[in-house]
Amino acid sequence: MIRVFLNFPLGDLYYAYPLYDKIQHLVLPALMCSMAFHMTNRLKIELKWKLIFSFFVVVGILGFFEIVEYGLDSVFDLMAQGVFVETPDGLQVVQSGLDDTMVDLILGFIGAGMYVLLGSFFPRKRS
Repeated sequence: MIRVFLNFPLGDLYYAYPLYDKIQHLVLPALMCSMAFHMTNRLKIELKWKLIFSFFVVVGILGFFEIVEYGLDSVFDLMAQGVFVETPDGLQVVQSGLDDTMVDLILGFIGAGMYVLLGSFFPRKRS
């Protein structure tokens, strides 16, 4: 939901600011990891297993989103893959689709990993 709300009003930033997509792929997986962790918080399992579960759920979601981007790009030619900059001559490719996908996955992996590391160093107290 957060990503949807960020994309609609700020969607033009994709073409004006090429790093906007990369910032989203770094920050939003940490937020998704937080939501996944919150869903497992009431389970009577160790903290490390909650964090590991949250991490892999987010990595799976990231992979699914990248597959959906590829499918939309292949079927509808929506230019969902790649980084483009708007110039007076039109859109210019800054980063190819494969490079964009790999960087997005790596940044998502780092974002989710940061949440897991912070969660293991600063565990929440149960109420």
